[in-house]
Amino acid sequence: GVKMYSIDELARDILSYLESHPDAQDTLDGIIDWWSQEPNIRNQTASVKDILNELCSRGLIVMGLGKDRRSYYQINRHKLKQISSCLKQKNKDSSR
Repeated sequence: GVKMYSIDELARDILSYLESHPDAQDTLDGIIDWWSQEPNIRNQTASVKDILNELCSRGLIVMGLGKDRRSYYQINRHKLKQISSCLKQKNKDSSR
């Protein structure tokens, strides 16, 4: 069967990746590419885009335009502590 990822799982994966690479700036395509070991993520490009927009609207990540006029996403450094504690909390919940 095809594993579909919940919005929460995807959001958590995106945040934990960006948190561990605070200097990373990536496009939607780039973000989907570093997940390429998860073949089903490709089918969820729209979900990933929605999540990125949601995380931007919450101020957890920031979006900027690159020289190539594409949107790049990056962790909001001012929110790193909040994001870290949020991720730790989530990991506690799922390990039960």
